[in-house]
This record gives sequence, C-alpha cells and structure tokens, in this order.
Amino acid sequence: MRKLTKTSLCLYLVFFISIIILFTATFDALSFIFRPTLLIPVSYAGFLILKRTGIPVMFDGPIGFPGYCEYQLPHTTLQVTFGCIGIFVLFILISGIIAFPSSFRSKGIGLLIAIPAFYFYSMFRLVIIGIVGNWFPEYIDFVHSYLMEIINVGFILFVYVIWIRYVEKIAQTI
Repeated sequence: MRKLTKTSLCLYLVFFISIIILFTATFDALSFIFRPTLLIPVSYAGFLILKRTGIPVMFDGPIGFPGYCEYQLPHTTLQVTFGCIGIFVLFILISGIIAFPSSFRSKGIGLLIAIPAFYFYSMFRLVIIGIVGNWFPEYIDFVHSYLMEIINVGFILFVYVIWIRYVEKIAQTI
C-alpha cells in the first residue's frame, strides 16, 4: 500500500465529502429508485423475520411520498423510513469505498461486499427495533435514536476496515 501524504489525504477527504454531498443532493429525486430496491425489500424482510419470532406484527407499506413502511405491533406502531434502514450510512460507506485510492476492481469488490452486508444489517436493525418495540416499548426511543446509531457507525467502520485490509493484501501481491 502506498504511503498517504497530506495532499493525498486532503484529496481523499474532498472526494469523499463530494460523493456524500452528491448522494444526499440527489436522494429525493432518486427516491423512486431507492424505495423498490432498498426500503420495501428490507422492511418486508424485517417484517418476515419478526413474524417468524412469534411477534404479532402487521406490515403496511409503502405509504405516502416519499414513502415509508409501517410495522403495527400490539403496543406500538413503527414507521420504517429511509433513515430507519440506514440509507445515509450506506451512502457514507459507498462514498468511502469509491473515494479510496484503489483499483476499480477493488472498489467493485468493496461494493459487492458492502451492499449485501448492508441489506442484512438493515434487516437485523429493524428486527431489533421491532423486538424492543414489542417487548420494551418504553426503550424504543433510546434503542432507535442512540444505540442503533452507535451500532451504525461500528458497522460501517467494520465493513470498511475489512475492505481496506483486502485492498492492502491485493496491493502487496502486485
């Protein structure tokens, strides 16, 4: 792996932030793509897993524009939005992979690892929030707003570090 200089680090950060801004700026206009490819499948898969755990849950979605799905539990109703599935965390992870100075092959492999891992992680996140919403509804705000946000950061860092180690291993063999 080549040594990072201050200039290359600054370029990386500028490129990384620019990609995040691009994703965020185009999100509303492209939500018609993200809804059927991310929001609905992840929300529905989370619902199916919750149902398999024996929790009495009903699924409704997508509702309204830009759309959200809904889990109706005995003690609470959860609105699953793009933020709940962590799409902005996905944007950060993808931006980090794209901006990192590596080959297109490495970036492609990074995306092939990150995106499916993110789908599974998002389903896990919704299941945890649904379980807490069913059994401990008084803790839903803490789990959703604080605990899961910390876990989001840990997840993207974990996937990113795994990918960086892969890139390092490839660079050493070249």
